[in-house]
Order: sequence, then structure tokens, then C-alpha cells
Amino acid sequence: MRFELFIATRYLRAKRRQAFIGIITGISIVGVAAGVASLIVALAINNGFRQDLQERLIGSTSHISLLRVADDGIKDWPALLDRLSKQPHVVAAAPAIFEQVLISRGPRARGAVLKGMIPDDERKVGDLLNTIKEGSAIALEETSPPARTYQNQRLRKSSGNQVDAPDDSPDSLAGVHARVAAMPPIILGKDMADNLGAA
Repeated sequence: MRFELFIATRYLRAKRRQAFIGIITGISIVGVAAGVASLIVALAINNGFRQDLQERLIGSTSHISLLRVADDGIKDWPALLDRLSKQPHVVAAAPAIFEQVLISRGPRARGAVLKGMIPDDERKVGDLLNTIKEGSAIALEETSPPARTYQNQRLRKSSGNQVDAPDDSPDSLAGVHARVAAMPPIILGKDMADNLGAA
């Protein structure tokens, strides 16, 4: 019989005159079991939280971002993207452009980092576009740009054609509506949308 098993058996099977030792042993076993159980539960919660956080971070951004030191973008990026995609350990690659902007809605305004992307390529590297709770990313996937009536009318007016274009004044309500309609769609994060009161 092993020494540890012998000691455990000795304490668990105490004689009647040593019953107090048996009670202490039972309390000790229950205490150790409760401590181990709480440790297992805490580790499981921590591991689940870490895994969830890691999936969210990796799902919203790429594992590696290749940037230029200068902020003027990467010249001839399609060729570079094609070359990087053929590397042995690269699963997928997608181009993106980042710019600091001011987003306003009515009297509310917030600073933000705007990410320009190609939706088909972005879905290969992350699930950012698949986690939209309200609205849809379908407007981003248009192959041809939407009709920019305001811009087209301004171009025709400047080329000499007589077209009734909206007033170019910044105070013109028709001009503001035309400029807003010509803006490309964007996707806002939940906190940003709540702060701006936007959907």
C-alpha cells in the first residue's frame, strides 16, 4: 500500500475515540474540493472570456497590417496584394485605407477613423461585415457607383449645357439634400451610432 493511501485510510477510518480526527478530515476534504471546484470554474470563465475577446479582435481586423511610413498610401497596391497573397502562410489578403474624419448628424459630431474597404476582399480576412446588427452592407457591394444626380447636374452645368441644377450655395436646402443623397453609405459602430443618434 502506498504511503499517501495509508495515511488517508488511517484518518478516514478513525476509531470511535478518535472521531474528532474523522470530522476534521471530512471538513478538510470538503474545503479542498470546494477550492478546486472554484478554481476550475474561474479558469473556465477566464478562458472563455479570453477566447471570445480574441475571436472578436481577430474577426474585426487582420492578423497583420502592412502600412507605409508616409501617410500617402501604397503605390501599385494591386500588384503587391497579388504577390503577398501567393506567400505560403498567407490565407487571405485585403486592401484598406484609413483616414481620420469628423462624422456629424444634426448638432452632434464625433471624431472617427474611417476605413475604406472592398467588401468581397474584406470578407476573406474577417467577419466585420457579417456582424451587422441593424441595416445591411448590400449598399457597399454595388458594382457601379450610384447615380450622383447632383454631381452630374453640376458637371453638365459647368460644361455649358443648360440644366436646372440645385443652387450651389451652402445654405440652399436643395443643394444640401442633393449632397447628402450623393454621399456613399457607411457602417457605424454601435457606440458611435448611439452617440450620434443615428441608425
